[in-house]
Amino acid sequence: MECLKIVLLEPDHSYRSNISSFFQSHGCIVSIVETLSDINEQIHNPEWVIYLLNLQTAPTWGIEFLAASERRQHCPVLVLSDNDDHIDRIVTLELGADDYIVKTTHHREILARIRVAQRRGRSARQPHLSARPMLIPKAPPGWCFSPEIGELVSPDAGRIDLTTDQFNLLRLLIQNSGKTLSREYLSSALLGRELKTTDRAIDNLVVRLRKRLGESARRPRIIKTARTGGYFFDGFPAPSVTPPASYPLDQKLAA
Repeated sequence: MECLKIVLLEPDHSYRSNISSFFQSHGCIVSIVETLSDINEQIHNPEWVIYLLNLQTAPTWGIEFLAASERRQHCPVLVLSDNDDHIDRIVTLELGADDYIVKTTHHREILARIRVAQRRGRSARQPHLSARPMLIPKAPPGWCFSPEIGELVSPDAGRIDLTTDQFNLLRLLIQNSGKTLSREYLSSALLGRELKTTDRAIDNLVVRLRKRLGESARRPRIIKTARTGGYFFDGFPAPSVTPPASYPLDQKLAA
C-alpha cells in the first residue's frame, strides 16, 4: 500500500502526539506544523499529499486556505474539530474541505477516511488523463462533463466549480442515470464509511451540489429524491437560450 504523507496541524500536544504516533505505526510519514502560516512552506511540495488541520487557532486564515482550492493542487484537506456542531461541519465542507472529523473519532476510522481522501486526490492529479467528456444520457447541447480533468460546463453558467465530493457524487449519479442510489450506498462509495441513523453527510452533500448546479431546493430537476429513499440523476435541463450555431441544419430547413 502506498505510503501516506500527512501534514498535521493540531495545537493539543497530547492528542497530536497520540495520533501522529498511530499514523507512523501504520507506515505513514507525518510532518507536524505549529501554525497555519507554516503550511505555506508545504503547499507547493508535491511530497505532501494530505493536510489534517485543526483550524481553531486561526479560523480566518483557515477559511482563506480552504477557499483557495487551486493552490492545493488537488491535495485533500481534512479538518479536525473539537466539536460536532452541524453548522461548523456544513460551513467547513462548503468552503472546500474534503472531510470534517471530530477528534473523538477513533484513530483507525480517521486513517480510513484519510485513505479515501488520498485516493480521490491521486485520481485528480493523474497527469496522463485526457479531457474526454463522459457520455451523458439525453444531454441537451452545451453541457460537458469531463471526469478525467474534473470539469463540468453548463450552457448557461459556463464552468461550474465543484468540490471533490460534489464532483464524485455527480459522476456516480450520472454513471447510474435513472437508477436510485441509496444513501447507504453513497455513504460507502463516497465517504468510505457505513451510514449511521443520524448521519446527514450525504443529504448535505446533495444539497450543496444542487445549489452549485443552480437547482431549486423545492423542485430539483437534475438530482431528484426517490420516494423509496436515495437519489437519482434525471438529466441536465436544456439551456435557457439555445445557441443558434448549434442548429445550422434546422435553420436552413426553416429558411
